[in-house]
Amino acid sequence: MIAKDKRIDLSTPIERLEFGDGYNLRVHHALHVYEIETVLDLCKTSRNAFLRLRNCGKKTVRAIEMTLSEYGLKLDMDDKSIDEYLNCPSFVLSDEEWENRRYAIAKEIYINKFSDYSIENAELALMAADDFIGVLRKYYQNKD
Repeated sequence: MIAKDKRIDLSTPIERLEFGDGYNLRVHHALHVYEIETVLDLCKTSRNAFLRLRNCGKKTVRAIEMTLSEYGLKLDMDDKSIDEYLNCPSFVLSDEEWENRRYAIAKEIYINKFSDYSIENAELALMAADDFIGVLRKYYQNKD
C-alpha cells in the first residue's frame, strides 16, 4: 500500500534522506559501498545485500526501511511495485499545492479555451478552475 501523506521523487539524491540519529553514518557508508545514488537505487537493493556488509546490522537496515516506509517505499522493490508507486496520484495536498494546481488549471483553460486574452476571460478561467478544484478536493476527502 502506498502512503498517501508523503511521496518522494525516486530520482531524489540519497543524501537528502535522514535515517535517524546514530544511523546516518552507517547507512551512508553502506550506500557508498553499493554505489547507491538515488532513492530508486535504494528501493531496488535487497535487505540481504545490506546485511552482508560489515557494520551494517539489523538495526541499520531497520533505519533504512523506516525512512523508506515514510514515503510508501521499501527495499527490494520489483519493477511492478515501482511502476505502481510512480503512477499512483497523491491528492493529499497542502493548501499551497492545491493553489498551484488551481493556477495551472486556470492557465490551461485560459490558453486552450479563449482566443481573446482579456481580463474577463482570465477571471472566467479562474472560476472554472475553482469549480474543478472544489470537486477534486471534495472527492478525495471523501475517499479517505
